[in-house]
Amino acid sequence: MFIKNRKIFSVLVLYILFAGRVSQSFAQNANEFNFMSAKGMQINIFAVPQNNLTHAELIIFFNNRLNPAIPYLTFENMFNRDIHDSDTNLLSAFRRLGNDFQIEKRVDFLKISVNFLSDRISQFTHLLDELFSYKSFSLKRFNKSIYNYWKYFKAKNDWEKMLAQQYAYAHLFPDNFMGNTVINPDSLAKINLAQIRSFYRNTFRLEKSVLFVKGGINPHIL
Repeated sequence: MFIKNRKIFSVLVLYILFAGRVSQSFAQNANEFNFMSAKGMQINIFAVPQNNLTHAELIIFFNNRLNPAIPYLTFENMFNRDIHDSDTNLLSAFRRLGNDFQIEKRVDFLKISVNFLSDRISQFTHLLDELFSYKSFSLKRFNKSIYNYWKYFKAKNDWEKMLAQQYAYAHLFPDNFMGNTVINPDSLAKINLAQIRSFYRNTFRLEKSVLFVKGGINPHIL
């Protein structure tokens, strides 16, 4: 019971710090509106009527005790165009919105940042619908994402430094979620497609999500 409460406390602290920092940067010269959706999503809107561009950030929290390869492979299969022969409905939704998006993967949360013209708000809500009802996982892309993991990792200029940091965290803080960062061939080999589908279903839930939106939009329509 103590451990469970500690996890909940850690997530709450992270959310408060993260939300406070984002709110401070978003709220400049903006009217703030806060909503809670019927299914538990926290929505923070900063309306700037004169802006033609809207910036949105969606943060989704997840269990940090999992094999780190599970969220990595899930997000690769959802967002990495390199392993897709053609666009899924989700990737098509990003493209119709302007294709200006960024995915930030952390140990215990995912942040999706999107920029789009404010008159495309209906397409943004369509993107959210596609994101929370994704069904396009395939064995072919799953196998391709595992096969190409080291190729993607070593394409980064500082991959050796990143790997050293991962092993350092795992050695120094094995009981802390920051120590759960090492992805190696053994951990990849233990994952199957059913596990990433299960992770998706348990993670992409409205009650685990926080949405920040700033731009020239009507908050009540959103």
